[in-house]
Amino acid sequence: MEEEKQQDTILQNDDIVKDKKEDKTQGNNIKDLTTDEKKEMFLGMYEESLGIVTTICSRMRISRKTFYQWCKEDDDFKAKIDKMRDDQPNKVEDRLLKGIEADNMTSIIFYLKCRNKKYKPSLQLDGNLEINDYDNLNEDQLKERIRKATEKLGEQSG
Repeated sequence: MEEEKQQDTILQNDDIVKDKKEDKTQGNNIKDLTTDEKKEMFLGMYEESLGIVTTICSRMRISRKTFYQWCKEDDDFKAKIDKMRDDQPNKVEDRLLKGIEADNMTSIIFYLKCRNKKYKPSLQLDGNLEINDYDNLNEDQLKERIRKATEKLGEQSG
């Protein structure tokens, strides 16, 4: 039994090493691609990752500056990015609804808090509101009132 566990660990470690080697190879292949091919690759990854630019740039071994330069210089590329960005909320909402259908309690609670007033968090304030003419106070008087109000807030929350 112990021997099987060690063998499993060795196989898992071998897989990790292989993944790292493949990742490096992919990185070298990326360097050989044309700019247009890199842009197409970026667009595919952008859609898969829901638009996390930093992650995509890291995986492709390009700078974020390169991405923003592409957007600035290539209207077609930017239009595709903008369209995917506009479509992302729909994709995320689809995932949320699938989570609800799968009885994922976190998804259910989130949906109810966002869509139903009954479940939205609310803040109830109690107390008296004094309306003063703060325009007539000098700077020291204003600072003193702010200090007192801050102290009261600290006492109430502590």
